[in-house]
Amino acid sequence: MKDDTLGVSRRKLLGAMGTIGGAAALGGASTMAFFSDEEEFSNNELVAGELDLKVDWQEYYSDWSPDESAGLRFDPVMDLEDIPDSNPDGLTPDPSDPASWIAFPPALDDLLYVWAGDADQFIDNTAVDAYPDSDGDDLRDDIRTRREIGEDNRFLPDSEIERLYREQFADVPDDLQGRRPLIDLTDVKPGDFGEVTFSVHLFDNPGYLWLEGGIHSLDENGTTEPERRDEDEEEGVVELLDEIRVAVWHDDGNDVLNDVEDVIFPKPADGPDADENLEIPQEQALITQGTLRDLLELLSADTGIPLDADPTTSGRDCFPNSTTRFVGFAWWLPVDHANEIQTDSVTFDLGFYTEQCRHNDGSGMIPEGRSSVSVTASDPTTDSSSRHQVEVEVGDDLDGHTLGELVVDYPSDFDISGVAPADASDLSYDVDSSFGGALPQVVPTVTQVNRSDDDTRISFTLSNSLPLAALERFSLEYGDAQNASSARTYSVDAEINGVAVGSAELSITT
Repeated sequence: MKDDTLGVSRRKLLGAMGTIGGAAALGGASTMAFFSDEEEFSNNELVAGELDLKVDWQEYYSDWSPDESAGLRFDPVMDLEDIPDSNPDGLTPDPSDPASWIAFPPALDDLLYVWAGDADQFIDNTAVDAYPDSDGDDLRDDIRTRREIGEDNRFLPDSEIERLYREQFADVPDDLQGRRPLIDLTDVKPGDFGEVTFSVHLFDNPGYLWLEGGIHSLDENGTTEPERRDEDEEEGVVELLDEIRVAVWHDDGNDVLNDVEDVIFPKPADGPDADENLEIPQEQALITQGTLRDLLELLSADTGIPLDADPTTSGRDCFPNSTTRFVGFAWWLPVDHANEIQTDSVTFDLGFYTEQCRHNDGSGMIPEGRSSVSVTASDPTTDSSSRHQVEVEVGDDLDGHTLGELVVDYPSDFDISGVAPADASDLSYDVDSSFGGALPQVVPTVTQVNRSDDDTRISFTLSNSLPLAALERFSLEYGDAQNASSARTYSVDAEINGVAVGSAELSITT
């Protein structure tokens, strides 16, 4: 049986933690980076840190509905043998030339071919989300250059022009409050496919860049009769992880994988608006491909997926300061699926992380200093009233915080409506003895318990707390937590003082 517990590693970047930021940041270069930032699409939110890394995007999704062909001069075809055999109108590119037809999804498991002259219209017809999108038409707004902004605002100082330029892109969670997940694969059908092109903007310093993320939730959602009878069905396994195919590549901004990607590569000496192009052959432009399971295992690893500014050369190159680069992410469900995937659902996180090049070697994302969380149940069986324990290993992101509020966010299958302050009396600090620490003299107490989100999100307000310090641990145990009714592994999120600590796996058994 395959392992579906692809939980996000303890080093996963789930919050706007701002571990290092500002020109005067100091620290041990062997354990943390000078200047870092993360942009993450994490369960409906884009989470950002302090170094200026910004993102915008365009997403399309095809379910083969008739309106996807509106305005196209040629109908899409499933086989290149069905393209026109002549070009009487002298069109460019020639529709009778197979090379002028673009494969969707991108040239890896071709389900559909669209004439190159219609490709932009086809993507517009299938557009489902974009940022920025001021008119709500699901198409990304045109990005104005600094020069265009300056021409319209001749008396503004350069610093204000720069601010207006950067404001066009997504940064902090407030930009995206209330949005649905950017990519949501809970209702796909055989032959469906989609793609997101992320436009990544790096400011202030040259930086190494990573793609990172991991599983947010997965569920079989019960099994239908055809699903139970399928010989490939395995109880407790979300087969959709292995049926969805994905590809990630360096894109030139046209939302498809070409034979050669002509990407932006700035000339630092000539200023931020002057650039040249770098031609990357497809085999080098392709960052990774495989199943969704394969991708999530790579993303959730401690190193994520390192991105190379110039994959045509040996070694790993930094991304220049004030550059814009496009990263394409495509997914598709092949038509030759079986019943074992019926009702399966998967949601996951995608993100970008950067460290400035100076003082760093690009060997890995900082995250040695990140806090981590674990959640256990005294009785992990389904539908049982159990005592849960949340244990946090304090990292640099919480160093110096006074523990005022702990929030534990469960999936909808749990019920914590019975938990009260009296049930949460067992709270303790435990300094890591290997560092010669001593237990504090003051023991915090829980003074208030609040519940929200249909009694699945619980917050504990504490008093008599000491400042937290890196390398310490603390735990909170509470009773009357009602376990889920389905036996599987769940992802439980935790926050301290509004800082996202991360996710923990909680396995419920029969």
